[in-house]
Amino acid sequence: MKIKTVLAVGLLLVLGFFIGWEFVDLNKEKETNEEAQTNTSQLGDLEKQGLKKGETAPDFTLATLEGQEMSLSDFRGKKVVLNFWASWCGPCRKEMPDMQKFYEAYKDKNVEVVAVNLTHFERKREHVDEFVEEYGLTFPIPLDVEKEQYDAYKVITIPTTYFLDENGVIKERHLGPMTYEFMKNTIEGM
Repeated sequence: MKIKTVLAVGLLLVLGFFIGWEFVDLNKEKETNEEAQTNTSQLGDLEKQGLKKGETAPDFTLATLEGQEMSLSDFRGKKVVLNFWASWCGPCRKEMPDMQKFYEAYKDKNVEVVAVNLTHFERKREHVDEFVEEYGLTFPIPLDVEKEQYDAYKVITIPTTYFLDENGVIKERHLGPMTYEFMKNTIEGM
């Protein structure tokens, strides 16, 4: 009788294990399906926005030097040179005269220069104003105070520049300083 009881208990334990396992497995399947649906909807968003050529550049809204809010999407319908820089950056200093020259030559040709200052990395906010005055910059300069766009655009080196078409789609990414000729050739080749 003891052997039958042990076998019965053993059989119940095995059955209980398999029933429990099936329950866990069903829950995992449900979670996996829910995750897949979530990931699919997120993937749809990622296909629209991203940092690769052919993807739409992530939109942002930042305050400008003048304290007005400006969004990247405000420039839809224009080609955009989206530049990330800092006042202490030597290569940024090197390219700024050419960027201003380019801006003056192309601002009436449906092209915009948007130079995002990485304010989070500046020693003092006043250095940005001094830099802008020193170089006579007249294009829009939004301030990335919280480092959000630095992170969003995965800026590793500065300057970093994205060239966007009229729909905000990335056509080119350039690391390092640019010359007038480089900007001209890139914009005209888009």
